Amino acid sequence: MKTIPQKYILPALALAFACVSSLFAETILFNDTVQNGGSFANGTITIDSSITFPDTGNTDTLKWTPDGSYKSGGLQFWGGKSMVVPTGTTNLEFSFYADVVGSWYLNDTTVNFDTGSFNIATDSWTLDGAAGATGNVSGQTWHTINLDLTSIANFEAGTSVLNGLVTIKNNTALNPVYIGDIRLTSIPEPSSVVLLLVAGGLLLYLRRKK
Repeated sequence: MKTIPQKYILPALALAFACVSSLFAETILFNDTVQNGGSFANGTITIDSSITFPDTGNTDTLKWTPDGSYKSGGLQFWGGKSMVVPTGTTNLEFSFYADVVGSWYLNDTTVNFDTGSFNIATDSWTLDGAAGATGNVSGQTWHTINLDLTSIANFEAGTSVLNGLVTIKNNTALNPVYIGDIRLTSIPEPSSVVLLLVAGGLLLYLRRKK
């Protein structure tokens, strides 16, 4: 039985796994620090370490305290801080923690592009992996929101410009809210991931058979 020479196997393996990694590329907007040009939006916002975000090596959060004027808070990308959404981006993810015993009311979340804005009532999103819906969420526990950017009318990665707010909103309470991270991500088609993993596994098998 003929085998693939090792000099071809190793580069092929490296390429396969690099492709898998590239499918999960992300652009971090906040994780420990504000990145990629954002600035604080609305209310009182500080970098805070009193509530630990459970992410290895990245424990600081954005602490947003709503006030009487603004009950939405997060990051903004106005005033020369706008950024073109990277090619391949399909999703915006962030984690939040409401410092309130019992439940906290999630009213809205906002993401603005030059081509349009996310509409929480009509566009696709999830809260902790389930179909998203406004209303009560548990306080004093971490929640993760994923917004499907491809569901926004006229959104096009590589062309659309993030030029407004990325915020979470609450109209009923002034309790502090902690944001652990905000990131633009790509969620690949399952078939693409499976294909590359199978290719990588096959190369490993052939190498071991050598």
